[in-house]
Amino acid sequence: MDIAAHSIHLMPKQQRGSRLTTKLQNHRGNVIATGQNIAEKTGRYKDMLQKVRNRKGFTLIELMIVVAIIGILAAIAIPAYLDYTKKAKLSETLNAIDAVAQSASEYHSGLGVFPTTPYAATNLASFRQQYANLALSNTAAADDTIVIIANFRAALDLNGATGSPHGQLMLIVNYSATEGYKKTWDTANSTIAAKYMPRQ
Repeated sequence: MDIAAHSIHLMPKQQRGSRLTTKLQNHRGNVIATGQNIAEKTGRYKDMLQKVRNRKGFTLIELMIVVAIIGILAAIAIPAYLDYTKKAKLSETLNAIDAVAQSASEYHSGLGVFPTTPYAATNLASFRQQYANLALSNTAAADDTIVIIANFRAALDLNGATGSPHGQLMLIVNYSATEGYKKTWDTANSTIAAKYMPRQ
């Protein structure tokens, strides 16, 4: 009886030991598999890092794309910038023409006639002639029309046609008893490029 009872008590312990051994073996297998996965990933990362380190510059395609982008931007930006600077300089000449036109109108209002051609524009207003020389055109003193001419210089080349080497802009000042003084840009005889022509 004692031996049988002892055998009965040993069986559960052996089963428990067998199960524990199985669990340890499974755990060991998982650890080994995890280690292998980590080693594989580490190897791939090392390969990728080595490739990045070995890459010392841009490819030819990348350089060509950069050059093309720079060329497109330059083709758009440079002409726009040049037009902007020319229009900024032109505004100074337009202000001078307007000052001369205003003084010519006051001259006509006081004397009843516009000044004739020999009369200098600088006698009517004070202005810089850095970008254009201003002149008056009026052959008949009794005429109620005078033309103010801006002959542009090399510092501001606006030429859009033959004639004045760097472009010419004309403003007609006309007086009538019904409408008073009226200023009109002479688009027909002005020779600056159309994009620089002031609006009426």
